[in-house]
Amino acid sequence: ALERDLQRGRCSSDNANRSVKHKSISSCPSPSRVTTKSKAITIERLQAELNDRDDLISELKTKLDDNSDSETGDLKLENIRLKEKLEQTEQLLNECRAQLHTRTLQASAHNSKN
Repeated sequence: ALERDLQRGRCSSDNANRSVKHKSISSCPSPSRVTTKSKAITIERLQAELNDRDDLISELKTKLDDNSDSETGDLKLENIRLKEKLEQTEQLLNECRAQLHTRTLQASAHNSKN
């Protein structure tokens, strides 16, 4: 893009020189001044684009951090919920084992009486 802009600057400079052949040389812009002006405009435009992109990158980083924090919070809550469910399941399993053990002892005692 920079080369294209510089080329345009050169072409417009060449066209300007062709169309003003009858004018004195002092009234025609020198190619170096036109190129310098084109470079300055191009550099300013590129700097503005870079600044815009930097702003966009900063904004996206902020959004990403916010999403990560939100997801981390959601994952922590899900982790807590699953731990509570695991504890309840382990407690229920222990109760079932205790009942099974009691019934096994009762059945064993009943069978030994017979």
